[in-house]
Amino acid sequence: MKNHIASAAVLLFFLYASTVFASDGGKLSTAINDFSQRLDGKIRKEGESVVYSPYSIHSALAMASVGAKGETLKEMRSVLSLTTLGDATNSAYHDLIKKLNSAPYATVKTGNALFCAPDLELKNTFRNEVETQYLGNVSKFDFGAKGGPEKAVNDYVEKKTNGMIKNMLDEGSVDGSTIMILINTLFFNGTWANTFEEGWTDEQDFHVDGETKKVKMMHTEEDFDWKYDSDISSQVLKMDFFGRRFALYIVLPKEHETDINSLEKALDGMGITGIFQGLANIPLRVNVPKFKIATKLDMTPILKDLGMKQAFGTSADFSGISDDVELSPRLDKVIHQAVIEVRETGTVAAAATVGIMPAMSRPRPEQQFTADHPFLFFLRNSETGQVLFRGKFTG
Repeated sequence: MKNHIASAAVLLFFLYASTVFASDGGKLSTAINDFSQRLDGKIRKEGESVVYSPYSIHSALAMASVGAKGETLKEMRSVLSLTTLGDATNSAYHDLIKKLNSAPYATVKTGNALFCAPDLELKNTFRNEVETQYLGNVSKFDFGAKGGPEKAVNDYVEKKTNGMIKNMLDEGSVDGSTIMILINTLFFNGTWANTFEEGWTDEQDFHVDGETKKVKMMHTEEDFDWKYDSDISSQVLKMDFFGRRFALYIVLPKEHETDINSLEKALDGMGITGIFQGLANIPLRVNVPKFKIATKLDMTPILKDLGMKQAFGTSADFSGISDDVELSPRLDKVIHQAVIEVRETGTVAAAATVGIMPAMSRPRPEQQFTADHPFLFFLRNSETGQVLFRGKFTG
């Protein structure tokens, strides 16, 4: 089977009656990755595996910022590292979404949707930006419907993520005071350029904090891009997907020199850009766990802690959404869910490739990469540089 990864971000706007209201592509890539690193410091927990999509969270909030004004917009752009990009953010996202959804060899589906209360009249400028720049589907939705609207939202997310993300919203998350829901979904399905033979997978030890667990370990022997980064005392392995448009990077701390917590803190200070640079193609024996991680996050306190406070308060200014002066919309909740499944490739095309280039016909590589202790991973768009997914595996 291919490798399946999916995420979704949901933003809930609640209604309150109140009188208070590089190249652009390169800059957007930098903004998403910078946001990703600051976000990671708030999300991660010691000893726990996690996966999330910086792209999904960032794009959902960027779409919401189209309706923001004044200090609310300034604050959102600051947290999202979009101050320099400014209004060009929307066109940059348009180009990125088009590139992602037309990527060859891998299945990438990213989508945006906006569900509005029946009596909410959107400003034309806001609606046009959502539809034309973010390629979002705008539709009317009865938030006070009998039985609750969560099922319809959950069904939508489940369909867009090919069944990987279910029950996105808990019962009672939405009620008649809600005027809008913004949704971003991202689904990725790719085949390894260098495949793992399913018959070679076996159970091996995985070492965590002085304890030993058993994991399913996949094995292959091929040419990979690899480096040892002395600045972070870690090996970096690049595992390309077929077509080499996307890659999964594994950052493995060198035992007895550093641990996963020290590695994370080191990246807080230096960022993640250097991880993806300076790799060399070498013959390599690769041993990587087969794993599946699912994470659901309430992003609301995390975003507030990063500095996005006004958007959630009664003084929030989202007057760019509607001309109705009786409404004062604000962000109420931001929920994010992601799933990643890494396993051997079992497609017909991959099987043919294995038959053409069987590992056993090559000289046995001397260099070895064995991920038998906690590591970080990044799924990156090699063409444009965005980190689509990132996380940590601890067994």
